[in-house]
Amino acid sequence: MTLGKAIGSGIAVAAVAGRPEIMRAFVDGRGTRAETYSGNPVACAAVTSTMALLGA
Repeated sequence: MTLGKAIGSGIAVAAVAGRPEIMRAFVDGRGTRAETYSGNPVACAAVTSTMALLGA
């Protein structure tokens, strides 16, 4: 599943979620990922705040 701006309340951010056996491919280096702002502190703060408001 891919998630976008909604998880950051409109801030440009994205996330990928999936079953553990699929997500392990990213950890093991078999998958690829590309980040535009990779770990942008403003985007990370927006996601953290949004998740807190949603109780997630």
